[in-house]
Amino acid sequence: QVPDAVAAGDRLEVWLLDEPEKWRNPHLEFLLEESADAVSRLRAEGKTVLLHCVAAQSRTPTVAAVYSMRHLGVDGESATREVCAALPYAHPNRAFAAVLADLGAAR
Repeated sequence: QVPDAVAAGDRLEVWLLDEPEKWRNPHLEFLLEESADAVSRLRAEGKTVLLHCVAAQSRTPTVAAVYSMRHLGVDGESATREVCAALPYAHPNRAFAAVLADLGAAR
């Protein structure tokens, strides 16, 4: 679903399952942090970054909130609230919400 105008070298795929069971996404916190860090690196290169998942309900808002916390200095509660306000159907699953809470508490 990526437009042909986006070069293959400008695409980054992350395998993140929208499943609340912890065993479905081993090392979930690491994967979310690495995804947010990749967004930051690409933005630092001057690239426009588009996050995409099937419905923008759980994965996309979670990565966006982690990016806001790690790279924009937004606290966890505000990051989640602001992303969910921008994506009205957003509702991170319980595993993702737990990581957001843990990362927010660590700040």
